[in-house]
Amino acid sequence: MTMPPPAGGKGIAASAVAVALLLGFLAVWAQNRLIPLDGEYWGLFENGVDLDVYRGGAKAVLESRPLYGATVMDDFWFTYPPFAAVAFMPLSGLAFESARTIWLEVSFLALVLVVYRCLRQARPQAGAEPRGRRGRLGLLVASACLAAAATALEPVRSTLWYGQVNLVLLAVVFLDLARPEGSRGKGFGVGLAAGIKLTSLIFLPYLLVTRQWRAAGWACGTFAATVVAGFAVAPSESKYYWAKGISDVSKIAPRPTPANQSIAGVLDRLFSPTATPSLADPPSYAPNWAWFALAALLGAAGLALARSARRKGDEVLALALVGLVGCAVSPFSWGHHWVWFVPLAAWLFARAARTGSALAALGFVVLAAWTFMWTSVQPDLPNAPVLPGYATGVFIQPADPPLGAAGQLKAAWYPIAYVLVLLIGAMSAALGRLSGWHCTEDIGRNGSTRSSDKSTSPNR
Repeated sequence: MTMPPPAGGKGIAASAVAVALLLGFLAVWAQNRLIPLDGEYWGLFENGVDLDVYRGGAKAVLESRPLYGATVMDDFWFTYPPFAAVAFMPLSGLAFESARTIWLEVSFLALVLVVYRCLRQARPQAGAEPRGRRGRLGLLVASACLAAAATALEPVRSTLWYGQVNLVLLAVVFLDLARPEGSRGKGFGVGLAAGIKLTSLIFLPYLLVTRQWRAAGWACGTFAATVVAGFAVAPSESKYYWAKGISDVSKIAPRPTPANQSIAGVLDRLFSPTATPSLADPPSYAPNWAWFALAALLGAAGLALARSARRKGDEVLALALVGLVGCAVSPFSWGHHWVWFVPLAAWLFARAARTGSALAALGFVVLAAWTFMWTSVQPDLPNAPVLPGYATGVFIQPADPPLGAAGQLKAAWYPIAYVLVLLIGAMSAALGRLSGWHCTEDIGRNGSTRSSDKSTSPNR
């Protein structure tokens, strides 16, 4: 998948747009073959249960019912900050089908915008910006096609299927922080997203270590405003959440379950006697010191690489790395939290398209294959409303307890990918290879190449 770079910096090459179109078609075709898109319950557009949980939280607040002391919908608990319930009030009064359709459209638009921004900014040297209507149109078509292709990646597919908020939060944070240094209100998106899901707070230490003081101030101020808004609308529920609920993960799922794709989940499974424990099982967790130490080590490594990428002018790569850090160090990360693989994949695609790098193309293919929605059919899946059931994602494949060595590796699928990204990034930074942090050659107007500066201003 080596693609020739365009001359004159007018956008990505026509061949890259064609590749994106082909990838989009193949991804939709493959997804429909694995799980029919219009299939009852299991089809991509046929679930939306988590969206109903968000809406259930909003309804609970509006009706003065408990937000955390009881389930908000069937057997589902509301486990998010109070502001998340406030944010979903506009959708709470709509019929479920209408709300689901709107949310799917908003989520896909968010995905397209993120990919577009990645393709536009992935090569920050002079001449990288698409010029003219034709160049922007090519980028937009490629972005829409790659977004369609991304729906066959397990984190994206699961987000859309469940009606989760991850793609919208990805866009809110990414589009905010991808703006130039000194942009008005930069950091606002981080605080807003954190008010809905706390994992976005991982971008605060990133802003601090990269000395983006004003953006960090905006992030803290906006997050504080979401907390105040929660207290204003639901004071007693907010008091409970920030005093007790914030540290209670027992209502999410058992931490050792293979669905937990965080470092904590990997360690807990090594100490768990069963492969798929239930909430009724006694907890069997790894020592907290082990989790804290490993999470601190791998988190610091990710932030260091992100800081290095930004210093070389590659904000897209830096933000993708920080997002992955947040997924890795969280006490509980569902597979759909790892949508931050998308900007990393788009960054690799842009590198391959603009520099003809075979290594970047290989990295894109490997990452796409690693996160693809590998699916198995389970005819008798417990509690499935419609049979046969489907298990989507390598880490959630059927396994007989206790987990053996192969089962433990599969259950650590995304944390392993994160570690590999760190290792490859560290080696690339150390060796200064062309396929690493930045391009060492720029494409001249006449098609010839010239060396670029070794460092690029992060403000560009």
